[in-house]
Amino acid sequence: MATTQELIALFGDDFNDVLKGLSALPPEAREILDQAMGKMLFDADVFSSRVRKAVQTQTAAGISMEAIKAGLLTDMNTGGAVFGEIRNAIKGSLVEGINQSGRAGQFQALDPDENTLFTWVTVAGHKICQDCAPRGGFRKTLKEWESEGLPGTGWSVCKGHCYCILDASGKISPRVERETGLLSEKGATIRSKTPTQKTKSVPKEGKLNILDPKMAGKHTTVASAQKWALENSKKGINYILKADGTPKIRFKGRSNAVNKFNYRGMSIENANRLNELLAESFKRSDDLGIPRLRGIKAGTGRNAVADMGDGVMGFNKNSMRWAGSTIKRYKKWGYSDDKINELLDIRWKNHIKDMKDGKRPYTSDGLLMKNRNDSMTYGDSTFWHEYGHHIHQQKNVISEETYGGRFFNPYENKIAKLRVELDNIYGSARPKRMTRDYRPDRRHYPTRYSEQDTYEWFAENYSLHMAGRDDLLTPEFVQFLKDEGIF
Repeated sequence: MATTQELIALFGDDFNDVLKGLSALPPEAREILDQAMGKMLFDADVFSSRVRKAVQTQTAAGISMEAIKAGLLTDMNTGGAVFGEIRNAIKGSLVEGINQSGRAGQFQALDPDENTLFTWVTVAGHKICQDCAPRGGFRKTLKEWESEGLPGTGWSVCKGHCYCILDASGKISPRVERETGLLSEKGATIRSKTPTQKTKSVPKEGKLNILDPKMAGKHTTVASAQKWALENSKKGINYILKADGTPKIRFKGRSNAVNKFNYRGMSIENANRLNELLAESFKRSDDLGIPRLRGIKAGTGRNAVADMGDGVMGFNKNSMRWAGSTIKRYKKWGYSDDKINELLDIRWKNHIKDMKDGKRPYTSDGLLMKNRNDSMTYGDSTFWHEYGHHIHQQKNVISEETYGGRFFNPYENKIAKLRVELDNIYGSARPKRMTRDYRPDRRHYPTRYSEQDTYEWFAENYSLHMAGRDDLLTPEFVQFLKDEGIF
């Protein structure tokens, strides 16, 4: 620890008044500041040695003292090797002192005991150093973290420039996004545009460029709508990566669809409707602290109508009616007007009969149809059903280990436990798999498809919630969504 005499010798006589003011601070704060000033004193000694070495080396080479002074003056003005080092060192000590003060205040406010677990949270928006990156999401006691190295204490490559934090509340995502400006710093890679760089112009539609978040649902070409989806998917929370920096993939066949949006073959009406749904899902993902959807995998040969995995939504373009009416679809197939009316009447009468007879529809869209021409419901409810899968696959995922593989991840275990609890309240689900019979004591299975498994049970209930039909859900499920912040 630096002595008072050493600090006054370094900073000047008037620094004595500053030291008197510091003495009034709490012992913890004074200790942190003493450590920071002690490091600055060592940095000053190193700087003094660097200057003496430069002078001695150049004098031995026969350079005049005037030229040496001029060289040092230039080094000072330009932040060269000698003066640049002391500048960065002082800045690092100050940043480290500020960060440690903030962390000390956080720990004091939380008042943790020896068994409190702290989650290591890395802050995205800049390059996370190779030492901190693997720690993201791991939980240990404060004593264990102290023995291995707290954030910003100098053990890591980023030294005192570390933005990582320890969270004892469990409410902070382990992959926090940081707003970055143009100020670069050691341990963080921020590449700003220089005047010599050529910026690529972005096409505009009206007063907004095609990538503006407000353009969702307003594009005039499918290509621009597809570009919008890709660009806006890149914001928000980061996905879990493997140790080698590649995407962690839980579901087969998704690695080649990550960060790709395939709108080929869509009408502009369908593409715009999909983007409106994506825009709402992006906001919900940010609020939930989970990554945004990062891919649309469309095709015509898919067995399922739609599926979801690793942030990529897949769907059958022949089955998904994102916009337009059933009549339009039937006309495309070449049906006559009489045939269309006949099919619509049959479809609607069967639907009404099922509802009156207490029969459950196969999927949630059957509970939402308002009239026989209502096909918009199908696309929307299917989208939110798949997004429900995205929630249980990504929520509370804090590390590669907790992302899950063949079996449930921790959050899916929580949902499975809720399902069992509701089975105990309302009656076990399945005297016969996916039976059409609706019984009041099994109302937590609103559709036949919700009996498929825990994943589909959650997704079907969530899609009804997104349609504003909480009256079709159990009070316990609605309360679970509220408690989990899923609105």
